[in-house]
Parts: sequence; structure tokens; C-alpha cells
Amino acid sequence: MRKGGWDCFRHYEILANGCVPFFLGIDDIPPLTMHTFPKELVQRAMRLPGVPTQKSVINALTSTAPYTADSFRIDFSVFNETAYCELRQQLVQYARERLTTRALGKYVVKQILSLRPSVPIPGRGVLLITEPSVEYQSGFLYIGLVEVLGSKLSTYPRRKAIVHADHSNDTNAYGRGFGFQGVLPTTGLYADHAEEEADHAYQTIVEYRLQNGGFDAIIVTNGGNEYCEVDLYQAKFNGGRRTTSLRAKVLEYRARHPDSVLMFVDRSDLGGCHTTDLPNVDVHFVRETANALSGPLLLQS
Repeated sequence: MRKGGWDCFRHYEILANGCVPFFLGIDDIPPLTMHTFPKELVQRAMRLPGVPTQKSVINALTSTAPYTADSFRIDFSVFNETAYCELRQQLVQYARERLTTRALGKYVVKQILSLRPSVPIPGRGVLLITEPSVEYQSGFLYIGLVEVLGSKLSTYPRRKAIVHADHSNDTNAYGRGFGFQGVLPTTGLYADHAEEEADHAYQTIVEYRLQNGGFDAIIVTNGGNEYCEVDLYQAKFNGGRRTTSLRAKVLEYRARHPDSVLMFVDRSDLGGCHTTDLPNVDVHFVRETANALSGPLLLQS
């Protein structure tokens, strides 16, 4: 059911474990929200004979009287187990094909190609501007883009360290690192140098590439319910080493390379910020379709 927004990791966690979610409120999800989630398959499973209705479950949960487990039991005398197993298998197959981090990375790259068919992705490369910590959306996007683009993906201000193998034993990860901690190998500068030294060198390389036409696309996220102002990344993470506006650098890059693609990814909860101070972005990806848009909405599968 909806909490900070309709879309969240728990829906995909359930499917990844081979289970069928009982999704309260699924009929109320806006058509363009969670557009890759297999709503129709889940709805069919929830309507199987013997499965409690959403209304009966909601009534049990909201009643002032104590409820028993009977309110949530499946009536196996009429339940079609064969139909359930077929739906479950379809959901598992769908999740493997459409709901992985790699599929997410491929989806974003496909949107770049739809806007600039002549861009030879991975070509010069893609720059992802995002916070170094992980909240699920930007974390899974980062993993997916690394899986698809490899070393052609650059990040600013630095890599998302917690998803790499050298941070597998860290204890401060969001959600205890479930689903993302240590899933990527440690490569490049970080395999041969101390973290701080590698961070500094990596940021220098990224800024050099930004100055010299090193990217076919720039993707900006607003992770953590903030960063709708791009310069907040620089103010928070660069340690005072650089003073030139990051926003100005991005806009200058666009002016020098008008064939490049600029994307904004809004992953905030409903109470967070949903706009960007970057003018004329090519694509504004949204988590919830009620949020403000500053570019065309693409929903290609």
C-alpha cells in the first residue's frame, strides 16, 4: 500500500523472492505511476477464488474490534492452485526480464538513444550526478548503469562506495544494505588507492571530462528528498576544494555540446522536492506522476 509514495523497493523485493504481493490500493495507482510494475498480473492473482477481497482486509485492519488471522486466510476449498502457480511463474519471469537493475540501466540508455539516435552509446560516456550514499532509486540506477556502461559511466561527486565489494562489511548502509551492498566489484582507482585519494583523483578526472566533451549524456538525481538545486551536491561533498558552480558547468557543457542529452530523475517521496533548477532538461523521470515536470515524459518499455 502507499506510504511515502506508490513506488518503493518492497514491491520488487516481494517479487524477487518468488512471492505474489497482496497490494492494497493497487486499483488506485495512477496509470503512469509504477508503469513497469506488473499490475495486471498481481490484480489477477488477488482476484482468484478464495483470496480475501481488498475490502475485507481493509475492514479488518481498520476495525476497532480485534481481528483474527481468519480475516486474511485463503479459502483453499475454492482456491485454484494451478492458476496461482501459473501467475506466480509469469511474475517471476517478468521480474527477471523487466525489474532488475540491469533492465533499469538499459531502459535509461534506451531513452537517451530515443532522443539522440546518432549517439553511439556508450560512446563518450554518461555522467551521473547523485549523492554518494544510497537510497534505493539512485542506488539501483547507479548499479544498473554500471552493469550496462561499465567504465563509460562516471559519477559526481564520487562513486556510491557502499555498493562495491570493498564496502561489503560496512554497518551504516541504508536499510542495512539489503539488495545493494557490495554487489559490484571494486575496480579502477579504488582497487589500487586509498578511498580519499581515489575520490580526489576521480573527481579531478570527471571534471576534466566535463570540460573537454567527455559525455553524451548527463543524468542528475535529487536523492534523499533534496538536491533540486544542483549546486547543493558541490556545497555538501566537495570539501571546499572547488568553487565553480556545478550548475554553471552543466549548462556550459550543454551550450558547447548541444547534441548531449540532459536528464533529471525525481525519486523523492511525496513530501520532498520535485523540480530542478536546470532549464530545458530533455527528460524528467518521475516517481509519481502528480509531481511537476520540466521535460517530456517517456514511457517506452
